[in-house]
Amino acid sequence: MKKKIIITSIIIILIILIILFFNYYTKLDINITDNKLNLYYTSDDYKIYTYNIDNIKYRNINLLDYLNNNSIDNIFLFRHKPLELDDGTKIYQINNITIIKCNRLLSDNTYNNDIYFLDDYSSYKDYYCSKDPYTFIRTYKLKSISNGESYGSYYLTLEDNNKKKYKIYYADSYNLLLDNNLELDKYYKFELHLLDNSNIKEDNIEEIFNNSDVISINLTDDIINEDIK
Repeated sequence: MKKKIIITSIIIILIILIILFFNYYTKLDINITDNKLNLYYTSDDYKIYTYNIDNIKYRNINLLDYLNNNSIDNIFLFRHKPLELDDGTKIYQINNITIIKCNRLLSDNTYNNDIYFLDDYSSYKDYYCSKDPYTFIRTYKLKSISNGESYGSYYLTLEDNNKKKYKIYYADSYNLLLDNNLELDKYYKFELHLLDNSNIKEDNIEEIFNNSDVISINLTDDIINEDIK
């Protein structure tokens, strides 16, 4: 009888240890930010976008740091079976986070393998996996700059020529802000990338950022100033 109790106790302890290990091994945390789509990470094979999410942590490690030495595919191990779309795109629900893992064949016969972290499935739009971003240049005055939630991220307040202002999230992947010693109330050129621009009616900063999916904005030395197409 005593031996049976000992064996049962050992089994219970092992089960608890397995559960604790599994929770740690698969833990995924986020911070909620503004209701905007942002470019979070870029590699040669795919990009990671976030919607209303900042400072993603996997196993208590900032995801950007984790990806320096690990594969993004580790996040999808030991998960419930995802919803799979006809094109092979997979939709995961992890810790109340919706993750879209694209696998869509594009018109140039290449595959879109981008990944989207969304705060809710209702934020998903079908064109997320199917379009290349629209790219154009705009000149804005830098009004303020403050640190973001994660290392290498900032909040910038920009002003256009119409004196309209907008506060944006800026992921400084290439340390351009630090390297260029930006000054307040000076004009700088920014390259904007949009996934959708169909709702933009006027060319001003409020209209662009409020009525489109601006996925990234980068400081640039380019002198081109194109119209929104």
